[in-house]
Amino acid sequence: MTQGKQVRQLGATGLVVSPLGLGTNRWAYGKNDEAVAQTFRAYVDTGGNFFDTDEVYGLGKSERLLGACLRQDPRPAVIASKYMPLPLHPFKTALDGSLKRLGVPTIDLYYLHFPRGNIEQLMDQMAQAVADGKIRAIGVSTPGSLRHSAGRQ
Repeated sequence: MTQGKQVRQLGATGLVVSPLGLGTNRWAYGKNDEAVAQTFRAYVDTGGNFFDTDEVYGLGKSERLLGACLRQDPRPAVIASKYMPLPLHPFKTALDGSLKRLGVPTIDLYYLHFPRGNIEQLMDQMAQAVADGKIRAIGVSTPGSLRHSAGRQ
């Protein structure tokens, strides 16, 4: 980020991000590659550096588009992506797929999206991925509706 641009520490992660992140969910819809590239450039031109994506957005399309933008514009970016723990969808396979689609060696922030299953085992796998240098920081992404209904189950 250039001098004078606002930034924030992202919790205790050590990551420094712009105050406004850019979600890429809608990037996955339609034939919009050039519009996505223009949006990316406009965002980083104003000092933005924090991108949120997910392996399930367009079955990986938003990660591929973000990766293409990152290759075309080498300015620093902080990448957050998510893993949805589903049966027959191993953590390591999902993480390696995201890294490949994004074209990066490390994802800055990797969330468990809609956490379910053996959370302790998943956190152990995420901790190992941090130790391996594939993830810098981990988190959990839980929509508000799940938070409110969790006590009623």
